[in-house]
Amino acid sequence: MTSNNSNFTYMKTQERWDFAQKYSSTQMIITALKLVVLSMILPWFNSNFKTYLFLQIALIIAALAFMFYKVEKAIKINFPTE
Repeated sequence: MTSNNSNFTYMKTQERWDFAQKYSSTQMIITALKLVVLSMILPWFNSNFKTYLFLQIALIIAALAFMFYKVEKAIKINFPTE
């Protein structure tokens, strides 16, 4: 999976691709578990459904952005010379 004009660091070599796939899947599981716990706790603090829905969507977007950042950072740490 080699790409000469890739903007993402995980697509430069097959080794990076494999690492990114494994690492990101682990991060997705951890993030999903955290979001499940938060989704159970949030209703206790807010009774307004629209606010609750907005918070859930914002948390999902923030989690996705943070997960992308963590994977990119892990790749740069594990493959510093490439």
